[in-house]
Amino acid sequence: MDLVNAKAFLDNTTSLVLTEEANSLESQKTWIDAYVKLDDDDKAIRCFKKLGERCIPAELDSGELPSQMKALKHFVCRVYNPKGPTTLPLLRWELFRSKNLDGEMLPPIRATLLPHILRANYITIRDKSYQTNCSDLPTIETNG
Repeated sequence: MDLVNAKAFLDNTTSLVLTEEANSLESQKTWIDAYVKLDDDDKAIRCFKKLGERCIPAELDSGELPSQMKALKHFVCRVYNPKGPTTLPLLRWELFRSKNLDGEMLPPIRATLLPHILRANYITIRDKSYQTNCSDLPTIETNG
């Protein structure tokens, strides 16, 4: 099931991937390659497994992602720069400084990443609910 959850996350975040050309197929390949390279015991894998289990807080906690989703932030950093910083602000600065990239080509800030995580979580909740006759889904307005 973690592969299904990861696919929901990947599908909802491919627009964030740094690519030289805005090619969605290349973007998706970048995300999939990063996922396949994860070790089986990687914290991001555990986060993917938890997607769809319950609602995630829709607000940053003191400027940080919800604690159960922090490993996804590190995963996003690895997609943009496998050998670079593992925090979004440092990675954004490093890419801006070294490659002189515009803001839209930089990794997302935490506040921008959170709605993508919320949407992936919502879609996973929805997909898991197909087994239930009258599923009780959270409102889509508060889920990315």
